[in-house]
Amino acid sequence: MKVTHAGDSQSEADVIHRGKRVGFAMAAAIGVRGDYDTARLRELAKRSEDANQTRRLLALAAIYDGGSRT
Repeated sequence: MKVTHAGDSQSEADVIHRGKRVGFAMAAAIGVRGDYDTARLRELAKRSEDANQTRRLLALAAIYDGGSRT
């Protein structure tokens, strides 16, 4: 088991839930929408006043650029 940080709740394929280690399986991948592109997502992120929304939009832009979803 690889721990990256003290109190890390998730490492490799295990998750600690309510003090017990349980197995973890990823759900099936969800496709990205075809009607948006990286430039449009970055423009929306620039105009957003909500930090959480900005972060999500930039993460999606990175995925559209071919980045990893992890």
